[in-house]
Amino acid sequence: METNFLNKFSSFTETEKIAFRKKLLLFVFFLSVSVILWLLIALGKQYDDQLNYPVHYKNFPESKVLIGDLPEHLRLDVNADGFTLLRFRLSSRYIPISFSVNSFKMNRLPGADTSSFYIETRLAREHIASQLSSDFRINKISPDTLIFRLSGVVSKKVPVLPAFKYDLDKQQILKNQLVFSPDSVTISGPDFIIDTLKAIYTKNTDIGKVSKTNEEELELQEIKFVYFKESAVNVAFTIEQFTEKTVQVPVEIINLPGNHKMQAFPRYIQLTCQVGLSNYESLDGTMFRAQVDYNEIREERSNKLKVAITKQPVFIQAMRFSPKVVEYIIEK
Repeated sequence: METNFLNKFSSFTETEKIAFRKKLLLFVFFLSVSVILWLLIALGKQYDDQLNYPVHYKNFPESKVLIGDLPEHLRLDVNADGFTLLRFRLSSRYIPISFSVNSFKMNRLPGADTSSFYIETRLAREHIASQLSSDFRINKISPDTLIFRLSGVVSKKVPVLPAFKYDLDKQQILKNQLVFSPDSVTISGPDFIIDTLKAIYTKNTDIGKVSKTNEEELELQEIKFVYFKESAVNVAFTIEQFTEKTVQVPVEIINLPGNHKMQAFPRYIQLTCQVGLSNYESLDGTMFRAQVDYNEIREERSNKLKVAITKQPVFIQAMRFSPKVVEYIIEK
């Protein structure tokens, strides 16, 4: 059929072809006008629609902090003309509704604890409508109730502790303990959470190999509902070369009854460790504590006791000692 039309069209005279093209252009023109007029009429009508609108909550009651989750979007049942709805649908970003909590009466939630409150969203209709286009008329807001769980806010200062990983070059050791700046931070949040926190830790990251004395900035681990005055701290590494040193440490006996005397054999252990050059001369056996526990005699019924190192300096590493167990004699 298409071939027949083309054959017939090719047999037209030039005058007939021009007349045909004019008629075709007129048809397309009036069709386009009709479509545009229909679209304008359709978009000018009023429609009911549902919009999922982002919401931002602010201005909570003084000395209170939110400890529950709130909906990130409100579903608005609206009425508007087609132009307004089309413009909204074509928008790639919506400015969140600003929900000022203090602007509304908060009621205690029946049957819940004293920290739970609610606000009926129908009471916020005008507050929300004022932030939207005046062409929108809000018929309904979902959810119909917003439930808030609020807690009293307390603050306290806690130390910063490391939770990161690092490696040192061969033959290198920390000269001193890691130094944090600041070494403690002020945290604020719900009292029942803050009361349980004894320290704040750095993020559990691996900063790789540390080969020289320097500083690193480390972020702190976030805790839900807890606010930090500082979000990061600096940690200072003081690095030096090390060597090995062996010292004698006396064996102490703990939990020995008052009417008993006990002697460990040998009386000393040989302890070897790696120590930085700056601390080599000052390191001696008094900086360590080697202990055996009398109570293990009754528990294990052995003629030997395990030696435990219960005290050591912070500036040593790779400690080893001998013997691991000692014999004993008891005198009553």
